[in-house]
Parts: sequence; structure tokens; C-alpha cells
Amino acid sequence: MAKPIHGGPPPGWSGDRPMEAVQQALEALEKRMGEVVAELGQIDFVMALFDEVFQELLVTQPPESGLYTPFALHFLRERIKRIEDALENMVRMHRNVHGSVSKIGKEINRHFIPSTKGLIRNEKDLEADPKCARNVQNLIVNYLMGTGNVEIAEMYVKECNLHGRLDEYQSFKQHLTSVMESFRNRNSVPAANFLQKHYPDEKRLIFELIRVQVIRLIKEGRKLEAVRLSQRLPGLGADGELAEIMGVIMLNPDDDKFKDCLSPVVWDRLERRLSEVIFKSRVNLPGIISMGVRALPQLLHVKVIMSMRQEQIFSSDELPIEIPIKERMHSTFTCPILRCQATEKNPPHRLSCGHVISLEALERLAANARQYRFKCPYCPIESAKSEAARVYF
Repeated sequence: MAKPIHGGPPPGWSGDRPMEAVQQALEALEKRMGEVVAELGQIDFVMALFDEVFQELLVTQPPESGLYTPFALHFLRERIKRIEDALENMVRMHRNVHGSVSKIGKEINRHFIPSTKGLIRNEKDLEADPKCARNVQNLIVNYLMGTGNVEIAEMYVKECNLHGRLDEYQSFKQHLTSVMESFRNRNSVPAANFLQKHYPDEKRLIFELIRVQVIRLIKEGRKLEAVRLSQRLPGLGADGELAEIMGVIMLNPDDDKFKDCLSPVVWDRLERRLSEVIFKSRVNLPGIISMGVRALPQLLHVKVIMSMRQEQIFSSDELPIEIPIKERMHSTFTCPILRCQATEKNPPHRLSCGHVISLEALERLAANARQYRFKCPYCPIESAKSEAARVYF
């Protein structure tokens, strides 16, 4: 476990809720703009004064000698003074608005870090590196497809020129659209039928889709339909749950035990899982963003501390601190045979039986085998070196 590094927050990192300060500055600007809108009548007022002076002195009573009477001069000076006052007031308001706009920029610079470069060794430029940009685009497509936003995903694929990204989906788009539309109308049977035909291994998801429909039929008093549909549940696992459902059908249809199964939260969760399966789009984007939000402040803190000590803590392949995250994504592999960590020159390889060992261990097993095939150290299945596939984390 990484040792904690003590010290103050990095320069520019002010407070735990920097958005509040920016929000206050935006509210101040909104107030200023409200005053400006309220005073927009000043422009019409100035134009009316100009028009009055022009009509009175130049059109209605043009001087024959080129000289105005004292009354006309007084009238002209008084109107000009009112025009100057109105223009001065408008300039003052513009200055106030400009000051509020500048304050927003200052608050952003004071509360947010201008650059996050240099935090890790293998940094990626998402904008300059085409491969990284494409990976991010695919993450976004997976998120949109996995959350059921298919139309947005199609538009995004078209705008990003991700040719062929949704070809498999397009081949049975009409059928999938009908399945998802039925599901959103609280009919999960078509979705369960589709999974049983194309993804029979997703037994748990099929079970939950049928179960929620059976419970819905029970609550609607359609017990006969519920019994017929429940006949599809055996063989999908969860025999204990099946017995409880049958008990509810026969004995106590008003039992609230399965009330939560019909809540919108459950339907939303099932839709996400269904979308991930049928669109083959695992939704990793929220987890990546959440992990980055957790890690960024701590990494910035460590970077400042290390720069003060003139130490190069970001030169290794591992993070200098431990980031608490719910779902850990292991990017390293330790060979269970040689007890050493895999590297680029000694990457992990998956045997035909499913066990993973390092390349060095694989070569040793193949070299010591008397025949072409060798036995896996962890199970009776035999494998060949040519059958092993490299594993990427």
C-alpha cells in the first residue's frame, strides 16, 4: 500500500467545492445582465432625443441667418446634456458587466488547475493521437448503445466516421427496435425470447426478464397467463426463487415480497443489462470518469509535493498512491508459477483450458514436455504452445 504524503492542496486548488464559487460569479453576471436588459430603454430614449433635436432645430425651425436664438441654444444644450448622461450611464453599466465577466475567468483560474499534464508516465493525448481518439469514440458509442440511446449512437457513429461500427446491429435493427420498444412498454417477454434464441448462455438475465413479467401478470390478476409463462423458468437456475414465485401465484397474490421487482429502478437496471448483451456494448465510460474524478485531486497534490522535493515519482509504470475505487481494473499480472510480474517482454498467455501464465513459464513447460502437448499445472487438460493466446490488460 502506498504511503500517504502530507501537505497542503496544490496551488490553484481552492476548496472542496470550486463550482460554488464559479456559480456565484455566474449569478452575479446574471444580475448585471438583468440590470442591462432593464436599462435597454435608455437606447430608445437617446435616439428619441436625437430625433427631437433634429426635428425641432433643423427641420421645423431652420435658422435663416445660420444663428439660433438663445432659447434654441438652451434647448440644444439641455438635450445634449441628457444624451451625455444617458451614454455615460450605459458605459458604466457596460464596465460593470465586463468586470463580472472577468471575475468568472479569475474564479475559474483560481479554483481549477489549468493543466493536468505530467501526472502519469504513459500519458495519452486524446486529441492528437488518432488511436486514442478512436478508443474514446468507441467508449462513447458503447455507452450510448449500452444505455439504450441507439439513435444518438447512430448519429455519433456517422459524424465520427466510425465505418462498420454498428454493422452487426444494423443487420437486425428493426427486430431489436421492436424488442426494446416492447420492453419499455413493460413487456419483457420479447426480450427474453430474443435472448433465448441468440444468447442462451444469459440464463440469469432471461430468468429475471421472465420473472418480472410473471410478477406483473400476478399483480394484474392474470394468474393463468402467469402460470403459463412461469413454465419457462425451470432450467434457468434460481430454483429457490422459482418456488417462491409459484407460492405467490397459488397462495398469496397480494404478497408485497416482490413489490420492488416492479419498481422503475429494476426496469432501468434490466434495460441496461439487456442493452449491454444485445448490443454487445459494455458500459465502461461512467466507471472510467468516476475513477478519474477520484484520482485527479490526489495526483495533483502529489505532483506539487514531489516538485517541491525535486523527486521524479511519476517515472514508474504504477501510480505513486493508492486510489480507492469500487471496481478495480487490474492492469498487471503475476505469474502463478514463477511468482513474477508480467512485462512487455514476458506477457501473460492464456492456455486452452483457460488458466493464464507468463510467457517464460509457457516456454519452460513446452521445453520440458516430452511430447508436443503438455499438461496444465492447475488442471488435467493438455495444451500446446501454439494454442496459447496473449492476454492484454
